[in-house]
Amino acid sequence: MTGFITGTELPHFIEKRDTGAPSIRKPTIPVGMIPIPLDGPADLKGLEQIQIFRDRDGRWFDRTRGHIRTDFADQLTAAIVDRLGAIHP
Repeated sequence: MTGFITGTELPHFIEKRDTGAPSIRKPTIPVGMIPIPLDGPADLKGLEQIQIFRDRDGRWFDRTRGHIRTDFADQLTAAIVDRLGAIHP
């Protein structure tokens, strides 16, 4: 599964620069649905260098309930609109 993601899916969205840093080919908004370790054990293929969306208090989606979950969705929607506006002004 990891080979498919790395070889087939990710290249549509990001590519590596000569420096090794990821370059966005197509706009993405990685969303933090559940906490994942960003300190080394997971190989995120450079995505850890691109902001993973969490709410303004740094919560992942699974750490929200009730009105806080609604706030998360509202903030995510605003982030998507901002990202699209940056691409298509």
